[in-house]
Amino acid sequence: MLEADLITCQQTAAILGQSTSTISPAQAQGRLPYGETKRKLIYRPGLEQGFANSTRRKADAPHVGVREKQIALSPEPQLFATYYWQRLADKLSFVLEVAHAYWSKAPDAHHLRQSDRTLDDLRSQVVIEGLEP
Repeated sequence: MLEADLITCQQTAAILGQSTSTISPAQAQGRLPYGETKRKLIYRPGLEQGFANSTRRKADAPHVGVREKQIALSPEPQLFATYYWQRLADKLSFVLEVAHAYWSKAPDAHHLRQSDRTLDDLRSQVVIEGLEP
C-alpha cells in the first residue's frame, strides 16, 4: 500500500460528495475501512464503489416508500365550503391566484368577456356540486 493511496476523512468526503459527519460514522461502522488505523487514513483506490456497495439499500431490506412518507407528512385535507357563495368565492380566488398576471392587466373588452365566462363556468361548477344560490 503506497502512502499516496491514503487520504484523510475530509478528502474522502470531498471525493464522495458527502459531509465529514457522514464519513466518520461510516468509518466507525466499518463501511469505510481504514488503510492505516494509526492516523485514521482511508485507502483511496476503489473508494467510490466500496462506499456505494456498503451504503446502498439491500433488496431484502424493508423499504419505506416515498409515497408513505408523503402521506405521513401531508397536512389535513381542507374541507370544501357547503355554502354556495363561499364555494364560488373559493373557486374564484383560486383562479385569480393561479393566473394573477392575466387578471392584473388593464381591463378591455376581451378581458371582461373572459372574466364573465370564467365566472359563469365557476357558477355552473358550484351548481353541479349540488349547491344552490
